[in-house]
Amino acid sequence: MIRINNKEIKHIIWDWNGTLLNDVEVNVEVLNVLLMKRSLPNVTLKTYKENMSFPVRPYYDLLGFDFKNESFQGVCDEYIETYIGLFHKAQLNHNAREILQQIKGLGVEQSILSAAPQETLEHNIKHFGLLDYFIGLIGLSNNHGDSKVENGRAWINKLGLNANNVLLIGDTKHDNEVACNIGCSNLLVACGHYSRERLEECGTAIFEDLYGLQNYLTN
Repeated sequence: MIRINNKEIKHIIWDWNGTLLNDVEVNVEVLNVLLMKRSLPNVTLKTYKENMSFPVRPYYDLLGFDFKNESFQGVCDEYIETYIGLFHKAQLNHNAREILQQIKGLGVEQSILSAAPQETLEHNIKHFGLLDYFIGLIGLSNNHGDSKVENGRAWINKLGLNANNVLLIGDTKHDNEVACNIGCSNLLVACGHYSRERLEECGTAIFEDLYGLQNYLTN
């Protein structure tokens, strides 16, 4: 059994990118490929984690993409195409498979709620052989990096569980926003796309990595 603040957790909703999948440096590389083509300044890992946001369009505006002269959809298509080409560099975060296995062994169901396109999400989960851990994979119907709030509401309604019995684990302030909107508990990890300093604004527990998170959940 897993309990958070005296609430029994019957289902865990995971974020994917940055939380279970270590693809932060891949995303920085992808972004810099796009920026270089447009003669825009590159980003560093540090500045990326300090400024990246969901939905992603305001972040692209900040970086200097000119959507008066090119389409946002075109940039999104280019981003996904480049990401797919570099995906072989991404790995699971340390202890990801172990924590999923232990939670499954406790009889707690798990799912993924992601801002990745549905097809890309399904492909990536299959690539790492993780399908058996999840009862649902919920991605976006587009590649725009949009909000996950509406998908989160729809998914928790489909689960048919009291939100008090659901825990959402992510690596961004948007994951906290989604949890607040659907009324479930939220924990964050600082090994992903946001700096710890930004996550601390959420007022929820933060773990440096999945090892610390696992100890918290299972002890």
